[in-house]
Amino acid sequence: MIPGVVVSDPDILEGTPVFAGTKVPVQTLVDYWEGGLPLYEFLIDFPAVQRKQAKEFLGWLAEQKKAGKTGALAVSEGPWPHSSGDGT
Repeated sequence: MIPGVVVSDPDILEGTPVFAGTKVPVQTLVDYWEGGLPLYEFLIDFPAVQRKQAKEFLGWLAEQKKAGKTGALAVSEGPWPHSSGDGT
């Protein structure tokens, strides 16, 4: 789990994993990264995401790739904290 980095809440983009405190889907960073774009471009385009969050997520994603999971599969199966939609 990556506390404070990624959350999944049914009230935010129907539960799509997003960077904590934002509505930016983590899949967006995966798309940038897999497209060969540098991290700084993502951070410029999505200033609500903190550099630390993005780097921690990319570290987690690298671990997933070592385990044989890639891109959307790794993101969809992530150990994201879930909210019931009522603040819990």
